[in-house]
Amino acid sequence: MFAGSAMEEAGTPSAQSGGSLSEKYPTLLRSLTTSNTQPTTSREVAASTSADKEGPAYRRRRVNLSGHLFRGVLEASKLGVHPVVRYHIPGREYCYAFERLRTTSRGQIVIYRCTACRKKGTTTAIAVQNECEFIGDPVELSHVCNPLENAKDHVTRMVYQSCRAIATDPLLAQAKPNQLWKSIAELIDKNAPDDEVQRKEMLKHFYR
Repeated sequence: MFAGSAMEEAGTPSAQSGGSLSEKYPTLLRSLTTSNTQPTTSREVAASTSADKEGPAYRRRRVNLSGHLFRGVLEASKLGVHPVVRYHIPGREYCYAFERLRTTSRGQIVIYRCTACRKKGTTTAIAVQNECEFIGDPVELSHVCNPLENAKDHVTRMVYQSCRAIATDPLLAQAKPNQLWKSIAELIDKNAPDDEVQRKEMLKHFYR
């Protein structure tokens, strides 16, 4: 999926020579821990803003601003303007990812929408407080999409975050592509769940 020809050249994270890449290139791994990546150009900001109201499918719908809380996880978005909030469906290998839609008059509460539903032309919205706490069950929304594969989406967003760190940190310009690729693989391995099956699933999506 992400490796391409670099997989044969780079091998696995454990096959590195000359010590751990986290020691040789600590800036990369440090940068990748930042969830809220920032845009590098005004064009990205403009694209994100216009995407919020694109097409006739955009309608401002009533969203519950109180209720039981369901905790999600902040992840990097493709554009890097605002992070998404990912919700892993309990007991399943799937998740929903929600992107920032608009703010509310309540300050700490922000409205998010399902990314997969948006791609199907529908706004499936939910309120979020404290950056990653859903107000109400994200699974019980009127989704028109199929849930995402949790391991695949998690890996994809870690790669988004890694690429943005590489693009914005001048120190990383000294590293070779295969070294950066192995650093991303190492990061994914370190941040994978303790469960061996889930860890292998994430690495499988990265090396694919």
